[in-house]
Amino acid sequence: MSEAGFTELELEEIAVDFRYVSSDAFWDLLVRLAGPLALAINARPDDERHETRAVLMQNVELYRVPDGSYSVPATT
Repeated sequence: MSEAGFTELELEEIAVDFRYVSSDAFWDLLVRLAGPLALAINARPDDERHETRAVLMQNVELYRVPDGSYSVPATT
């Protein structure tokens, strides 16, 4: 960045919440858009993909909100 002329750089963390209307929406986004992770998941046999999904949904359950959707915190 400094070579491009930006001399006063400032890094800042930004907290965001990713919201998914359902576990199906969360999984669909993961296996379609998560780059290398999506490729790794989709390359597995059906039984391993189902097992992966079950474990992932178990771990993300703590982010379920009262209306049944999910709000997953992240930082960028």
